[in-house]
Amino acid sequence: MNNLKLSGLAIDCPFCSRCKDCPFIVTEQFTLKKKIEWIQNLEFEKKLKILNHQKNCLNEREKRK
Repeated sequence: MNNLKLSGLAIDCPFCSRCKDCPFIVTEQFTLKKKIEWIQNLEFEKKLKILNHQKNCLNEREKRK
């Protein structure tokens, strides 16, 4: 799996503020290096779960615009 997309999401939320259930909240205070290491250490299934969460969050926020 390409970690680049996850890394981008870990660096910043596309909506500039994370939802309270965002999987990346735990990484907010991490350095960039630590965020990348965190992502690299995730299991494949967890990465898919995070990407699905992001997709659903994006769709919900777009509906509210």
